[in-house]
Amino acid sequence: MSVVIIGGVALQWPLGRLFDRMDRRKVIVIGCGGTLAASIAIAVMGASTALMAFGALFGGLSFALYPLCVAHTNDPRRCCGLQPRKPVCASF
Repeated sequence: MSVVIIGGVALQWPLGRLFDRMDRRKVIVIGCGGTLAASIAIAVMGASTALMAFGALFGGLSFALYPLCVAHTNDPRRCCGLQPRKPVCASF
């Protein structure tokens, strides 16, 4: 469990910087695909050190998805950005 948390902490800033440099939707899709791949790898592996590596990857990608989606929702540069009083409604 601690490896998953450490992976989540370790990948927050790199994914955030990538999110600022690339198309945000692509980073979200890559994060979802990576989370799915790490989940499948964890499900089929036995106890090994690779299991911990995939656990860290899972934590790093899955813990970053919510902040990335919230940043994309509240991005004022989007053509269909939210109205000033609507960000709270989008959070539900």
